[in-house]
Amino acid sequence: MIDQVSRVRPTEKANVVIRRDGKEQSLEATLVGYPADVPKELPTSVIEADSKKLAEKDDGKVEGDKKAEGSDKPRTGRFGEEIADSKNAWWACVPESYNPAYAYSLLVWLHPPGDTLEATVYDLWKSEAERRGIILLGLKAANLGTGWQANETEFVHDTVAAFQKKYSIDAGRVVLHGYDKSGPFSTHLAFKHRELFRGLILAASPIAERPPENLPEYRLQFQLICGSKDSAHPILERTAGTLRSIKFPATFTSVPDLEHRYPNAAGVDAMARWIDSLDRL
Repeated sequence: MIDQVSRVRPTEKANVVIRRDGKEQSLEATLVGYPADVPKELPTSVIEADSKKLAEKDDGKVEGDKKAEGSDKPRTGRFGEEIADSKNAWWACVPESYNPAYAYSLLVWLHPPGDTLEATVYDLWKSEAERRGIILLGLKAANLGTGWQANETEFVHDTVAAFQKKYSIDAGRVVLHGYDKSGPFSTHLAFKHRELFRGLILAASPIAERPPENLPEYRLQFQLICGSKDSAHPILERTAGTLRSIKFPATFTSVPDLEHRYPNAAGVDAMARWIDSLDRL
């Protein structure tokens, strides 16, 4: 349905048939463009715990991640892995309440050169991930000092694809997230693999390459976020306007009184609400 709606221009009318209590009702809807702001309030969906997992826990058949390791059962909590024959690695945080009956968002974090910011990102995102059904996947460059290189794109792509096979993930809410100097690599990846990534969050980092043609079948949405005291603030604000002018859905979030640093809890709350809204029509 999202694909069909995306092919209709704003201000055009569309006939919609809804079914409620066994009855059909026809409505005429006038379409509008994507809002330029993140929803101020976005209620979370209730994700019920996996009944099978709870039953196994009560029976003493599962002892946390110790039993999950080496099995086909998806792991939950915080864990990681180093890649054999490579200096790359990854860490992940899967909500403890994970239930494969629900489709989760996947936030793919790409750190800036010099610091993985793993502890910072984990601490800030953990509660929002649990509350809004977001799986965190943090990838590590082979060389922490110099950061991401062009030949690491396939490592990112393949790791994300593996998580999609292992976990129940909504294909419309797979988001790349870069900060500061990891922004250019994140942008390049999002443009290169538009069939995989449907959202791009750039924190304190402008877009450094020209976006591709905006195609309905490869719908890509942007969120730019920056502290109000960051020197990059006016650049990101203008960039969001430019993206909207070429028909890309883009929002800009200004975090009050924040200088050049990773967004605080208020900024993470805005980013989480934006991710949660990606499947809206």
